Amino acid sequence: MVIDFANYSRQNFFHVQGTLHNELLIRIFVPLGISYITFQAIGYLIEIKRGAQTAEKNIGHFAAYILFFPKIIAGPVERAHNFLSQINLQKTPDFAACSAGLKQILWGLFKKLVIADRLSIYISTVFDNTVLHSGYTLALCAIFYVFQMYADFSGYTDMALGFSKILGYDLMPNFNRPLAARSVTEFWRKWHISLSTWFGDYFYTPIAIAKRDWGPWAVIYASFITFIVLGFWHGANWTFIIFGFLQGAILTIEFITKKLRKNVRKKIPAVINNTLGILFTFCYFSFSLIFFRANSVTDALEIIKGIFNAKGTLFIPEQYMVLYPLFGIGIMLFVEWMDYYKHSTFGYFSHQNIIVRYSAYLAVSILILLLGIFDGGQFIYFQF
Repeated sequence: MVIDFANYSRQNFFHVQGTLHNELLIRIFVPLGISYITFQAIGYLIEIKRGAQTAEKNIGHFAAYILFFPKIIAGPVERAHNFLSQINLQKTPDFAACSAGLKQILWGLFKKLVIADRLSIYISTVFDNTVLHSGYTLALCAIFYVFQMYADFSGYTDMALGFSKILGYDLMPNFNRPLAARSVTEFWRKWHISLSTWFGDYFYTPIAIAKRDWGPWAVIYASFITFIVLGFWHGANWTFIIFGFLQGAILTIEFITKKLRKNVRKKIPAVINNTLGILFTFCYFSFSLIFFRANSVTDALEIIKGIFNAKGTLFIPEQYMVLYPLFGIGIMLFVEWMDYYKHSTFGYFSHQNIIVRYSAYLAVSILILLLGIFDGGQFIYFQF
C-alpha cells in the first residue's frame, strides 16, 4: 500500500514519470506492516491530544505497543489504553489463558488452511481466466470469495489473539459473526472491527461533527468520505475506491430509509425479515468484493457482465475442489452458530465433557492435516 500510494502521488500530483522501487521500503518497512503501525501511532497521538490517554514515558513499553508481533501484519489495530494498561501487569504462566490461546490458534489454522487456501485454488483458477468461464461459475466464485476473505482474515485474527493470550495480553476482537449481519450498517460493526471503529472515531465522527450544520447530510457526507478513504487505503487503484464508494452508497440508502424499513419490518415475521436481511447483505458484499478482487475496473465489469450471462456450465474440474471447502464452511458456520446461540466459545472446544472436548481437538487437527493446503499463499491482508 505504501509503495502504491507513493507511486500514485508521484504520477498524479507531482507528475513524476516512472515508478518508485526503493529496496529499503520494499524489503524492510513494508513487511513491518507500516499501515497498521501508522494507524496505531496516529490513534495514540489523537487520544493524548484529547486528554483520554497519558503519554507513555517508557520507550520499551511504547515500542511493545507499536511492534507487538502477533498483530503487526494485519491487526487488530489495537488501542493504546487497552494494550498499555496490560503491559505493567505482572505476567505469570496462566494455564487457562494458554489453553484458550491454543484453541484459538487451532481454530484460526482450520479457517486459513482448510477453507481459505482451498477456496483460493478454485477462485484463482476462475478469476484469472474469466473469459473461459460461465456466469454460473463466476457467480459461485464471487460467493466463495466472501468466505475466502472471511476465513483468511478472521483466521489470522484468531491466531494473533491466540498467541497474545499465551503471552498474557488480551487484544480487541476483530470479527463478530459478520456473515450473519442483517444490514450493511450492522455488517460494518462486525467486520474488521478494530479498523472500522478506528475510522469511526478518528475520521467519520470529526467530519460529521464539523459538518453538523448540514443536518442529516453531515452523516451522509461523512460516510462517503470515510469509506472512499478506507477503499483508497487498500491501494491506489480505482477498484478499491469503487469498493469504498459502494459501501458509502448502501450505508446512505440504509440511513435514509431507516424509518421506512423499521415500519416494514413490523409487518413481516422476524424470521423472514432476518433471513432477507442476511441474504441481501451477503449478496451486496459479494458484489462489492468483485471490485476488491479484480485487477482493474475493466476486469471487474467483465466479471459482472459474465455473471448476468448465465450461459455455459458450472466449472468443477475435480469435485474435491468444491466439496472440501464447502465442508469446511459448514463446520465454520456451525461453530459460529454454537458460539452465538449456545454461548459456547469455539463450540465443542469448551465442552465440559473431557471426551467430547478432546475429540473436538483431535477432529479439527485431523481435518487440518488431511484437508489443509500447506503450500498456499500468504494472508490476503498481508499486502495492505
